[in-house]
Amino acid sequence: MRSTRPRPRAYLWLVLWETLAADAACTSVLLRGGWHFRVALAQDVAFYRAATTATLVGIVLAQIANLLACRDEWHSAFAPGRPRNPLLLHALVLEAALILLIVYTTPDPRKRGR
Repeated sequence: MRSTRPRPRAYLWLVLWETLAADAACTSVLLRGGWHFRVALAQDVAFYRAATTATLVGIVLAQIANLLACRDEWHSAFAPGRPRNPLLLHALVLEAALILLIVYTTPDPRKRGR
């Protein structure tokens, strides 16, 4: 009989990869915006907001990848067949829709032209 205990080392690796993805997204946006290491950055700079949004998107994408990779405890994520949980794909679509809504809509009235 196989053990069903959680594997803490696996979760540590997942956290590491999620952190690296989010930090890489943030750093790449900042560097493309002209920021340099050891330079203070004001929070009202447009690419600072873009970098924090990229961080959020990196975290969400890492969570989606984690969900797809860990959908079955004993089979590979690349094994043929559909997920056994019927709500899995609905949850993925909802999560993707929410992150798109967050990224492409703005609550700031100054940006809507008011």
